[in-house]
Amino acid sequence: RILLDALPGPRLGIAGLRRLVGAEGGRPLVAVAIKPVGLTPADLAGLASTFTRAGVDVIKDDHGLVDQPSAPFAERVRAVARAVTEANEAAG
Repeated sequence: RILLDALPGPRLGIAGLRRLVGAEGGRPLVAVAIKPVGLTPADLAGLASTFTRAGVDVIKDDHGLVDQPSAPFAERVRAVARAVTEANEAAG
């Protein structure tokens, strides 16, 4: 019960996720994991930008990345978030 109280489930649910990405009409969602391990934050950001401009709905960090020497977590998150924001702004 303690675990269920601490982790009640997805915050948005599928309906909320569809609203967030503009896919309320029922089209399939497109998701991708950024790979491979070993890329720099700039390289990962470049991939994220390309995926965003291509219309990918969800970009997932590769769980194997953790805090790699080539891409520390905080650096990676900042770079990828900036790239996604810029690509979305450019797309309107």
